[in-house]
Amino acid sequence: MECYPFGQPVGPVTWRQPGPKPVLIIGVYPSAVRARWIGPDGKSIRAVAVADEPEPFWTGHGAEIKIATVAATVPAEAGRIELAKGHNGPSGQALDELLLAPLTLTRDKIRVADIDNRYMANQSQQDAVTHNYVPLVERGILPPGHVETTTDDHPDPQRPQPGAHR
Repeated sequence: MECYPFGQPVGPVTWRQPGPKPVLIIGVYPSAVRARWIGPDGKSIRAVAVADEPEPFWTGHGAEIKIATVAATVPAEAGRIELAKGHNGPSGQALDELLLAPLTLTRDKIRVADIDNRYMANQSQQDAVTHNYVPLVERGILPPGHVETTTDDHPDPQRPQPGAHR
């Protein structure tokens, strides 16, 4: 079974608006709820995927509650996690502001589907988990975590790109 770092299961992320809709938006795969992880050495990773988004193209609403739920399971010797500001919901916010609003559409008038309905990490995210998280798993401090890694080399929209302001 696939699990995010810190133990939450990876599951399908599906659109929850019932009934037929006049517009279909298709994504590739969902992102994830992101936390900033301050490790036991005080170093931080700014955006670790820790749980499923509640829906495709999530706007980040309720991220604090989702992070708090996961944070309650993190043992003190693993450091702590907190909300990764600016890393939850940018694709949903962009959908609402840049696509739907100019077309005078609202979410109740659309259906969203992803080609793959499960989160996948890019290689740099997986490398960060391998380098920072796995050693704590090997010491018995944290539960194993493994998510599928995407083979695409497209930049992660959740992560600021080189030259972007942080």
